[in-house]
Amino acid sequence: MGKNKIDLLIISHFHEEHINGIELLLSKFKVDSVVLPYISNVERAFSLAKPSYSKTRYTLEMLIDPGHFFLSEERQVRRDILIGPGSGTTSSDNKIFKNSNNDNDVFNVSIMKEDSELIEKLVEDTYYEEQLTKKNLFVIKHEQYITLEIFRSLNSLI
Repeated sequence: MGKNKIDLLIISHFHEEHINGIELLLSKFKVDSVVLPYISNVERAFSLAKPSYSKTRYTLEMLIDPGHFFLSEERQVRRDILIGPGSGTTSSDNKIFKNSNNDNDVFNVSIMKEDSELIEKLVEDTYYEEQLTKKNLFVIKHEQYITLEIFRSLNSLI
């Protein structure tokens, strides 16, 4: 289509069928921002141990440290938005998810709460502390449902 840039890449989870094409995608397109779920060490170990998983260099690097994978110089992604584990609230419990015809009320990542527990865990690693300081990494809480109207929201984070 004549484009060589992707504004936003969303990775919902790290199942093989969702991440196998990322190597090719990143070789052909520059990606500005990646939204990805935080996966615990236990989840990473489980994924790495699955015998059926196609383990290329890329999938291994991605599963070992997804945040670092995308922010590396090789991949040139400008920003990661890491979604931490949520509280399990429903959309009606959360003020972010208003039932309205106004698109601005649907989803605004800039008003989502930071995940302070996950940030505390991540800043133990100097690399992540630096990325948070540079505003290359954002860590927000997951709230069970997300309806995306994200492009305007991302711009407000800068």
